[in-house]
Amino acid sequence: MKKLIMTAVSATALLTATAAFAAGSDSIVSQSGNANVAGVDQTATTSGTSTVTQTSDSNNAAVVQGGHDNTSTVTQGVDPNNGVTTGNVAAVNQTGSNGSSSISQAGHNTASVNDSGSHNTAQIGQTGYNSADAGGGAAIVQGGQGNQAGAYQVGVGNQAGIIQTSQRSVAYVVANGDANRQYVDQVATNAAIATVTTTGNSNAAAVSQLSGAAVSYNYQIGNNNAIAVTQDGSSTSLIGQGTGVQNLGGYAQTSGNTVLTTGASASVNQSGANQVSYIQQMDGATANVTQVAGFLGLVNNSTVLQDQGSVGSLATVRQTGAFEKSTIEQKGASDNAAVGQSGGLDRSNVYQTNMRDAATVAQTGSGADSTVNQRGGFDTAAVAQTGVAEASTVNQSGAYDTASVAQSGFGVISDVNQSGAFDTASVSQSGFLDNSSVKQTGNYETAYVSQTGVGEVSTVDQSGVYGQNTASVSQTLGGAASHVTQSGSFNVATVHQ
Repeated sequence: MKKLIMTAVSATALLTATAAFAAGSDSIVSQSGNANVAGVDQTATTSGTSTVTQTSDSNNAAVVQGGHDNTSTVTQGVDPNNGVTTGNVAAVNQTGSNGSSSISQAGHNTASVNDSGSHNTAQIGQTGYNSADAGGGAAIVQGGQGNQAGAYQVGVGNQAGIIQTSQRSVAYVVANGDANRQYVDQVATNAAIATVTTTGNSNAAAVSQLSGAAVSYNYQIGNNNAIAVTQDGSSTSLIGQGTGVQNLGGYAQTSGNTVLTTGASASVNQSGANQVSYIQQMDGATANVTQVAGFLGLVNNSTVLQDQGSVGSLATVRQTGAFEKSTIEQKGASDNAAVGQSGGLDRSNVYQTNMRDAATVAQTGSGADSTVNQRGGFDTAAVAQTGVAEASTVNQSGAYDTASVAQSGFGVISDVNQSGAFDTASVSQSGFLDNSSVKQTGNYETAYVSQTGVGEVSTVDQSGVYGQNTASVSQTLGGAASHVTQSGSFNVATVHQ
């Protein structure tokens, strides 16, 4: 993008102060500083209007307008915050029709607008030291028709680039701070919307929307945060780093509390129609979401909430089915949650409130429902459901507990509750309407359950004071029922029916 900015500027920067006017065009140049250069060339234009105002020193403005009924305004002056007065560079090149370009610079900045479409609008506002020689600058390149683009920078060394070759699309980026990077690329879209609003230093955001009426709203509050969004179709992505985001239909705004967030990273990749992703990061955590429209392009929905205290946590979501829904909320440090759903009508909820918990959910069947609630520390849960209308619940409030659930039948239900420490539960069900319940309140408890019949029921309750009980249940007959209760210590129970 830095190359884009420099190329766009150099294309017209060599214009001299001699202005050539075509029939019907209007040019106004006003200079009140020293050593300013303004070049306007409206060759073969019809009713083009150009206004250049330079009120500080050593500014350079170049305007070239082709086509007809284009309007360009360039204003270059003094930075009101620190008094920097020299060296703004602005370049405008419009060869389409009915285009409107506005560049306002205060300080030492670099900006360029290149519009080859029709009825497009471009605005650049810069205050501070956002120049190419400081690694900054702003560039807008537009084709197509009816597009709107705006880049606004306050600070030092901010860089922004917007490319739109689309129809009726909107892109706005705002940076208040230093060394921020903001890029929007909207190609072959129709009424797409992308906004990036950044407050802080050394943040990066890149939005690429390739087709359809995709929507991407992004907010960054803090330092060293990163956002990457790639979408096609009519997908929607909302990302807030240091704040929540509220979609109000056609525009967005922050919601809830705001905090200075450092080191957060969010990546969203959505393909197809009706995909919806929401990410809120209030600490230095990482979220990666991939969603691909499945059957008939029906909607998938992902929500990732990483609260204060979630530094170092990772949330990964991949959904490729239809009507899939995933919610991940992390409040502890260094937690890890991974959800993959590729069936249809699946639901997954993962809640992690302590540190170094790990949860993996894989659902490839249809109508599966999984809830993992980890309130202890260093707990591990793995859920795999490949059948139909299955349900799994894992609650872990102890420490260093491990739960594994694998279900491939129809209508099977598993419930695992672990409130002790160093407990292990393993449940495998491949039958029809089986039901398993494991409750472990002691320490070092171990339970194994395997059911492959029809309508089987297994209950394991381990509550020894010193624990270290072991229960193993295997049932292959239809309608079998097993109930194991261990309240002492060092007990072993084995059931095979």
